[in-house]
Formats: sequence, structure tokens, C-alpha cells
Amino acid sequence: MDKCVKMLIIGFTLFTFTTIQSSLFLPLFFFIFLFFRFSSSHAVD
Repeated sequence: MDKCVKMLIIGFTLFTFTTIQSSLFLPLFFFIFLFFRFSSSHAVD
């Protein structure tokens, strides 16, 4: 019973982390990627 609850909590935490990661980190990573591209293009100029 305790092991089942532990696995359920771990699965829920993984699911929540994946959902937050896909909805938060993906646009954030895209914005940082665009920012670095913009900065590098300005540095070359």
C-alpha cells in the first residue's frame, strides 16, 4: 500500500513537472534562443 502510494505520488509529480515544463520552459527557452540570436547578430554587425 505504501509503495503504491509512493509510486502514485512520483508519477503525479513527474506528470506535473512535464506539464509545467512544456507550458513554461518551452516558450522561455524559445525566447532566450531568440534573444541570443538577436544579440549575436548585433555583435557580428
